[in-house]
Amino acid sequence: MLRAVHAARLPVITRKIPITGNQAVSSHAASWYHRQQWGTRCCHRDHGYDEHHLDRSMKPSWASSARSLSTSARFHAATSAKPLPDPHNVSNQLDSETIEAIVQRLEERGRDPTFRSLFNYFDLIQPDARVLEVGCGTGVMSRTLSKHPSFHGEIVGVDQCTPFLEVAKELAVEEACDMGKLEFIEGDAHDLTYSLTRAGIQDKFDVIVMHTLLSHATHPNTVLRSASEVASDAANLIVMDGDYASLTYGHSE
Repeated sequence: MLRAVHAARLPVITRKIPITGNQAVSSHAASWYHRQQWGTRCCHRDHGYDEHHLDRSMKPSWASSARSLSTSARFHAATSAKPLPDPHNVSNQLDSETIEAIVQRLEERGRDPTFRSLFNYFDLIQPDARVLEVGCGTGVMSRTLSKHPSFHGEIVGVDQCTPFLEVAKELAVEEACDMGKLEFIEGDAHDLTYSLTRAGIQDKFDVIVMHTLLSHATHPNTVLRSASEVASDAANLIVMDGDYASLTYGHSE
């Protein structure tokens, strides 16, 4: 049985952006412009918006009208025209430039003291536990845990984006992580049994960590069921995520 021992909402730090009226917008719509949709590099700076990310590869009709609109009007038009994909949800389909931008963001966030303070759940992880991090990205959490002085268990990080995993492995070596107890594999959070078996991993896990994963998952309930299939008896589930459904942006009006 998989037991949830830690579930917390992330403190989200936002900066004010110019939006007409008192509109509330979702963080994903406000923060990300996918290159295939509006032709932009991916950028996420404290959930803020940077008008420089509107580039010249937009459709002519959009580009023509955009030049005559204010920043706030362009922002509103872009976010309301059609749903924008969450780049973390489709990270295995992104172009190299977008991936590079996300990698930089993940590593910058991983060095931030406030973000690192969220790893206080390390105290809930047994020193000799087998840990699975689902949606590990560039491996910030897994690398940090592997170097924790009281931890001497094993860690497997799973992610669907191969370039993220390549960065995770490179940085783990650079940081002198013990690669004998740290491994990164490509896999789908919705089918962990298949992903782990394909990588030759059969043993169950004592702790499963989902750090900012579920809010990006296509089917969160499927991900949770998938995790229960690879969990040992009395395994613990640790979830850390943002309450993005209620996130709003302030405006001076």
